[in-house]
Amino acid sequence: MNWDDILILLEQGEGQSIEFEKFVPSPEDIARDMVAFSNSDGGRIVYGIDDKNKHLLGVNSGDDLESMIATIAKENCSPKLTPEVELVNKGGKGILIITVVEGDEKPYKTDDICYI
Repeated sequence: MNWDDILILLEQGEGQSIEFEKFVPSPEDIARDMVAFSNSDGGRIVYGIDDKNKHLLGVNSGDDLESMIATIAKENCSPKLTPEVELVNKGGKGILIITVVEGDEKPYKTDDICYI
């Protein structure tokens, strides 16, 4: 995914298959979003962009975000998930994109709750 792809997602706006977040939230919130997408048709979560005014805020790309997401998907989600994690750099700022496919072992849960 590149910057132009992200701009296309921004133009489409949030919906059933795309979620924008300004910052990387807690592991619990990340797990809830991933589980919800797995229980539906799949989708993308984009961190580091304010979709209301289309500002690039960026995420702390110094953190090992890919490893953190993989750990959350394995330890906080049941059955475990294997999302695709990508970090796109633009203007010295990182944009974290998590792609979650529709699960084939539904229902998926986190916190013993099934999110949709």
